[in-house]
Amino acid sequence: MNTSIWVKVVLFSLMLSCTATNILRDGRTAFELKRYSEAIDLFDREYQKAKDKEEKAYYAYMLALSYERISKVAQSLKWYRKSVELDEDPESLEAYAFALKSNEKYPEAIKVFSKLYDEFGRDQRYKGQIAACRQAIKWQNVAARQLIQ
Repeated sequence: MNTSIWVKVVLFSLMLSCTATNILRDGRTAFELKRYSEAIDLFDREYQKAKDKEEKAYYAYMLALSYERISKVAQSLKWYRKSVELDEDPESLEAYAFALKSNEKYPEAIKVFSKLYDEFGRDQRYKGQIAACRQAIKWQNVAARQLIQ
């Protein structure tokens, strides 16, 4: 009796491990399971295979999000930029602007927030972000002057 239970447990475990392997055939599933490193590999393959600009833009955006989730900032910015170059939808443009701001690339962030404000509705949040970036530039300049003295 104990042997049959043991065999069932082993078979059930094997079945689950095979199912987990099968689940990760696409980047979206890996991303949803918060397996971002695996999602990156899968999205990259899907990006390479994609034929049209919209599809490539989607995979570039998902690559950026995946890199962001594992704190790989440079790669995240690279893929946000590609996503925006392929398709300037407001969602990816906004994510790119916030990524630039988070990485202290304030002049570039101001340009993107300004574009969002001008082209996609005069949302006051974007005005606030522009003001925050300008203030951060001032603080950086003050800090730099203090270091020189």
